[in-house]
Amino acid sequence: MTGVTIYTTVPTRADAVRIARTLVAERLAACVNILGPGLSCYRWEGEICEDEEWVLFIKTTRRRVSDIERRFAGLHPYSVPAFVVLPWERVSDAYGRWTEAETDDESSSRVT
Repeated sequence: MTGVTIYTTVPTRADAVRIARTLVAERLAACVNILGPGLSCYRWEGEICEDEEWVLFIKTTRRRVSDIERRFAGLHPYSVPAFVVLPWERVSDAYGRWTEAETDDESSSRVT
């Protein structure tokens, strides 16, 4: 199984939902979890900033990572978005098969 989770953050719930729906509709992700809002504290252009953000956990396959990274250029509102790929050390066979099927361009049905 070559599953991964991509972590990113966005400034609004609307951004989070738009990105999640697009990635799932285009079969780039099997599932996107949206959590938030939360507070982020970071340094940007010499200033310490605190902003409310929404977290996305994008469940996909390793083969889709580059496609998602390219797609972020037109989808993500930040000029420097977080794009952190977390490999799956272990995943259930059923969930792994489902993730593979849902990110396959040729697939049109769910694997159970």
